[in-house]
Amino acid sequence: MLLRDRVRLLIVYKNFSKDCDISHIGMGVTAAYTARTLHAHGYDAEAKPIHGADDLSAFIQAASTTHRPVTHVVICAQWIDAKSMAKMVRTFSDVRFALNCHSNVAFLQAEPQAITLLRHAIELEMSVSNFRASCNNVRLQQALERMYRRPITHLPNLYYLDKAPLPRPVWNGGPLRIGCFGSLRIYKNFSVAIAGAIELANDLGTTAEIWINSGRNDGAGNVVYKTAVAWTQGVPNIALKQPPWASWPEFKTMIGTMNILMQPSFTETFNNVTADGIAEGVCSVVGDSIEWCPSYWKANVDDAGAVAGTARRLLTDPHAPQEGYKALERYIKHGLPYWQSFLT
Repeated sequence: MLLRDRVRLLIVYKNFSKDCDISHIGMGVTAAYTARTLHAHGYDAEAKPIHGADDLSAFIQAASTTHRPVTHVVICAQWIDAKSMAKMVRTFSDVRFALNCHSNVAFLQAEPQAITLLRHAIELEMSVSNFRASCNNVRLQQALERMYRRPITHLPNLYYLDKAPLPRPVWNGGPLRIGCFGSLRIYKNFSVAIAGAIELANDLGTTAEIWINSGRNDGAGNVVYKTAVAWTQGVPNIALKQPPWASWPEFKTMIGTMNILMQPSFTETFNNVTADGIAEGVCSVVGDSIEWCPSYWKANVDDAGAVAGTARRLLTDPHAPQEGYKALERYIKHGLPYWQSFLT
């Protein structure tokens, strides 16, 4: 029996909704596609929404009497309180746990409690042998190691790719559909995305639909939504489209109808929307924080003109979607060994 045949991995995330297939549960999307990628490489891995430590502990306990006991658990993001986390890790000493942070340093400014829980995780690793503090990006990993002088495990997001999308014709005139999708948070920088989209439409002398997600309060989401309305209201060649959050398959289908995506986020560790776009053959304008993308997809995220210029070039480049796909493939290939090391 191969060592990986003895592994049963749970990738768990907070159950915000009874319907865990909706696109706005970003952790659920990440967990599902990471598990699916690992499953394709021979690992017994599944994504599971949970309500808390008691819920997870009950599942692990029930599985322990079956022929498929849980061997590894990765908890997506910091939301289980430190006391419950420590109790669970010590109770199941034969299970290997990791708490995986999905936010970079700047984004964590919006959630100080998450920083506290991350620091508790680093301390917990010092006292037990079956727990790891981890993060999904190298920048945070290296920062934490320099700050606290402790080793941090790297468990990057994985994105399942079964086949390359069919070639799409480049934009050759006509109305534009521009996607500015994602959680309406200030750090996502939708103000510059929308300003760049308006400038792009004017540069090309065309009308444009700018699509944003709606129907969920994302903390500062009301401010971001009001910003989108303020930029677009009354502009004759611009229509602001506000589809509600949908199932993830429906969301990906919607992305596939876009001509270009605008994702000039100030701080990211992966960005699912950009990966979804690549899987559907649609390019994104991004910033340096989405570092795995092709360099020529990147623009100065504080310059709407630079965002518009990058979008204009991507719209007419027939090779850009394929090169984005190859960049995502390289990212996945590079990230897989980190998970294999943790599961060994």
